Amino acid sequence: MAKITGLLMGIALLGAGCATFVPPLGGEDTYCYRIEVDRSYAASVLMFTDEEPLGV
Repeated sequence: MAKITGLLMGIALLGAGCATFVPPLGGEDTYCYRIEVDRSYAASVLMFTDEEPLGV
């Protein structure tokens, strides 16, 4: 829940970019996203997760 909230807040502030979240149990999840606005001005969010560990 916290990850999604942080992601949505990041989208609202930046429009596009990447954010890294560190879960309490360890590890890192990197979410990269961008917003595309279609002809009806409805914003759709494209999101994917980088499965590779960072810094290794």
